[in-house]
Amino acid sequence: MRYNIYDRNTKNILGEQTTLAEKKLLIAVLKRAVLDYLGGSRSESVDARSWIFSGGRNGRVPEFSFAWVCEQLCFDLERTRDQIKELEEYSDNSKALSRFRSVR
Repeated sequence: MRYNIYDRNTKNILGEQTTLAEKKLLIAVLKRAVLDYLGGSRSESVDARSWIFSGGRNGRVPEFSFAWVCEQLCFDLERTRDQIKELEEYSDNSKALSRFRSVR
């Protein structure tokens, strides 16, 4: 599934309009985390798993947490996590990585 982040009207933490550059940076952060989770070293994978799957459920969303990044991009938190879990279910992580790299 492709996300269209370019036409979203979102505000950053200062209440200002989120720019395309900010959105691209946040997408890059998410992409790096998923790549580390699926194909990084053991320690990278553990760190990425912790960042992706912890927090955001009790209403408090710390800045730069996975939940916060999703919120800034207008991504549904649980749906995004579910999609990442689906990528993990591929029997060969190289297929999942290839599929994920094609998402823009």
